[in-house]
Amino acid sequence: MNVYFFYCRYPQMRVGVKTNEFTVVPLVLKELYSSNLLENVIITIEAIGCQKSIAELIINCSAEYLLGIKGNQSELHDQVKIIFSSDLKQVWLG
Repeated sequence: MNVYFFYCRYPQMRVGVKTNEFTVVPLVLKELYSSNLLENVIITIEAIGCQKSIAELIINCSAEYLLGIKGNQSELHDQVKIIFSSDLKQVWLG
């Protein structure tokens, strides 16, 4: 797993054989938080970040997030499509 801060790369973490992103992302976030590296930053993360527990952890670490979503998360995907529909954009943009 690679973590980047602006143009500076955080040391790479080795992931165990029977481990996946879902178990590693919280560990990385907690380590970065304990190093005071997450306050007032924006975290971008792939669809794995759409897990409620990961999103909540990012918020609890005083960070903001930009999460990627996929069509296999149909309810969330549909809600985002509605938010960015032309009718709603008109309401937001005046």
